[in-house]
Amino acid sequence: MYWKSGIEWVPLEDANFKDAGVVFKGLGIEGGVPLKDLKIDADLPIFNSGTGHKKRTSKDYFIKGKESDITPYEYTLDMVRGRLIITNSIPIKNYLRLDVEKYTKEQSILDTPRIQTDEEKAEEKIRRKDRDDAIKAAIEQYEKELEVVTPARRHQLTEYCNLEK
Repeated sequence: MYWKSGIEWVPLEDANFKDAGVVFKGLGIEGGVPLKDLKIDADLPIFNSGTGHKKRTSKDYFIKGKESDITPYEYTLDMVRGRLIITNSIPIKNYLRLDVEKYTKEQSILDTPRIQTDEEKAEEKIRRKDRDDAIKAAIEQYEKELEVVTPARRHQLTEYCNLEK
């Protein structure tokens, strides 16, 4: 059995043949876990959560920081179901940073009625100051890169394939 590595085919070593498929260690994958799949434990205040089908969450304001190392993966070729299941062998470290410009721009917006009494203007001023203080505190809290670790065997990719004779 061979594995395509770059532009050449190399024999698979340490392949473990099972009743319904093959398990083997293969090439690593660079770049870590995609941002959409990460479990981010960040208590970022969200004041404007958006409208319609797309609600804003903390994850919307983080971007990938330092590039993740190459992670070795284990490959399970399930010939009965026609799937290739790719699973990380070791924990994956991803580094994220807060997109300060986007977060500040979107979360600083405060909807206010056009006509306000003096009392309403004073209340709005207090709300705006509270919001600005919360945004500044969040920026300070997340100004350094955030490390998000995905434990070993917790990130899986599935590709579908078929066996040709």
